[in-house]
Amino acid sequence: MCTKIGDTVICVNNSDLRVNLKGNPPALVLYEKYKIKGMNFCDCGRVSYDVGLPSIGSVGTVCVRCNHMLPNNDIHWCASERFVTEFTNEHLEAAVKEEQYELAAVIRDELNK
Repeated sequence: MCTKIGDTVICVNNSDLRVNLKGNPPALVLYEKYKIKGMNFCDCGRVSYDVGLPSIGSVGTVCVRCNHMLPNNDIHWCASERFVTEFTNEHLEAAVKEEQYELAAVIRDELNK
């Protein structure tokens, strides 16, 4: 996935963020669209996004690959692997399987655009 600042991405993984955060993790909303406000490129090659989540009571975000402390700047950095640039049929099937029919309708409409 090739992204740049200003692109819109969709959260497809909002699992617990506490494993890589010292402090209270902000909430990522599953299947919500976020605009990339900034990007951080870790020395290990991992890309993290600033999607507007504040760093709440935190000293920063730690890269889960190499334990490098990312710059704080009141930003909670989110791993790029948590996002996609567009929905796929797999996302639609998962929403139906989880009986999230309103979400499935939104994904279906996005796929049919």
